[in-house]
Amino acid sequence: MASNRSHGERYPVDDRPWLEDAACKHLDTNIFFPGRGGQLGLARKICYSCPVRQQCLDFAVENHETRGVWGGTSERERRLMNHDRLSQLAAKRAIRIPTRTPPVCGTDAGYHRHIRGNRGLRPSEPCEACRAAHAASCGAHSRDVA
Repeated sequence: MASNRSHGERYPVDDRPWLEDAACKHLDTNIFFPGRGGQLGLARKICYSCPVRQQCLDFAVENHETRGVWGGTSERERRLMNHDRLSQLAAKRAIRIPTRTPPVCGTDAGYHRHIRGNRGLRPSEPCEACRAAHAASCGAHSRDVA
């Protein structure tokens, strides 16, 4: 949907340079705002042949446009797209959450993992490497204090 009377001031044309190439540029805006239960067929047909259909749709989704046909989609279709995009974004963010790796043997943290248990492991006797790392760490701490 290139332009309409009710949204002309809300979205300046300067913010939408793709409007110059829109198939609906000189058409009656009532085609794209059919009202409740109105026919969307003609508007969709125009949109499907439009060279800037994707830019129009992206604009409507990003700006949460709640009325009219934009990029060949109805208000309901755009609401579902917004919901799907938010769901996908949430899923991507959940995947990106870094997970902590358990301490490695041969480190002071590894020694404490043996002693306390960690991530479902039962406490156990520290291995030689962890005992040596812990002793070195305790020695370093006692030298720092003295």
